Amino acid sequence: MSGVTYSIPCPKCGRIHEVTYGTSMICTNRALTVSSLYHGGRPLLEYIIKSKSIRDKTFELLYSGYSLNEGYCYSTYYCSKCKKIFTRFHFSLSNGTDRWEPEYHCWHCKKTLSCIMQKDINDTVLQCKCGFEFKVDLNSCPEPENWS
Repeated sequence: MSGVTYSIPCPKCGRIHEVTYGTSMICTNRALTVSSLYHGGRPLLEYIIKSKSIRDKTFELLYSGYSLNEGYCYSTYYCSKCKKIFTRFHFSLSNGTDRWEPEYHCWHCKKTLSCIMQKDINDTVLQCKCGFEFKVDLNSCPEPENWS
């Protein structure tokens, strides 16, 4: 497992907004194959994907012959309407001809979230719960927490 979590403080109130990228031990390439969909009797997807409809679609596709593509990880998703960030499991499945990727939605306004890659997060505008809007600058954040 490897990754990084940045803690981004609101310049006005100090509230921490976390930006996470990487994989965890449970997210091995085996984790999303038909033969290893369960961990301790519970579906692995329940651990890594919060949305029941996305989990159900993922199970359906895996059982029909799709497989997990390389490049899966936890990533930061952004709502351009609410200016909020969310950590979601970024992945795609394919069967050789078709490719499927989940579409995550903001739980505030239901708008489709955009995946923001780590190299592109700087200058993203966030709105804190206090109402203050500010641009992300990972270079001015405290030292990120690395997990490996």
